[in-house]
Amino acid sequence: MNIAMHLVVLGVIYCILCADVSARRAAVPEDNPQACKWDIKMCIDGTWVYRAAELNCEFDQCAVMAPEDESYSR
Repeated sequence: MNIAMHLVVLGVIYCILCADVSARRAAVPEDNPQACKWDIKMCIDGTWVYRAAELNCEFDQCAVMAPEDESYSR
C-alpha cells in the first residue's frame, strides 16, 4: 500500500474512534441523577422507609414515637 492509502485508513480509524467517544459522552446525562436500589426497610413501629437519593442512597429515617403525646416526628 502506498502512503496515501495508509493516510486514508488512519483517517477512517480516527473518525470511527472520535464518533465512538462522542456517542459515549452523549449517552451520559449531564446532571447525572443518582438511582438507588428499591429496597425497603421495616421500622420498629411497622412503617416502611425507602432509600433516598438525597441521603446518598441510605435509608430514610424511621419515624420515632414521642413518649409524652405518642405523635410521630422525624
